[in-house]
Amino acid sequence: MHPSLYKAGAHPECAISDPRREATDFALLEHALAKRLPVLAICYGIQSLNIFLGGTLIQDIATEVSTQVGHEWNGRSTGAPEPSHVIRIEVDSRLGRLAGAIKERVNSSHHQSVLEPGRNLRIVARASDGVVEAIEWIDDSNWILGVQWHPERTTGTSALSQALFREFVMASHKTPVQT
Repeated sequence: MHPSLYKAGAHPECAISDPRREATDFALLEHALAKRLPVLAICYGIQSLNIFLGGTLIQDIATEVSTQVGHEWNGRSTGAPEPSHVIRIEVDSRLGRLAGAIKERVNSSHHQSVLEPGRNLRIVARASDGVVEAIEWIDDSNWILGVQWHPERTTGTSALSQALFREFVMASHKTPVQT
């Protein structure tokens, strides 16, 4: 995401953004929010959701956060295993109810994350270094949840990933069709 979208200068480690992707994400989010459609924002999606609603990002975790947690996966091309780490989940959150626990191990392949949450969003999970791993809508008026990890990569091994997609599908079925 281009830092100008949240009124920040570009960090030297910030990659080149894709304005067409940003415009597409924002158009989809605008439509989903206007129609009160459920939103499950994954990885880049949580960042798009947060910026769309006026939030900000940490542009490069490795240089902006003092951490030993491996957030970025640089070994895709070499076949190195994807890193994972434990997150702490707020008990009184939608994600907490889905997880059934306050700690969960998630995969990690990102170098940016939410800094300040956008309008009507609250932080509901963090890594041990404080990096935001999940945000959600502040109340039950809409089903909106953003996660920094990739649950689609762990649906065969993670009960939380399975529950996340199951609830998203159920929320989608409950949403009246609107024209």
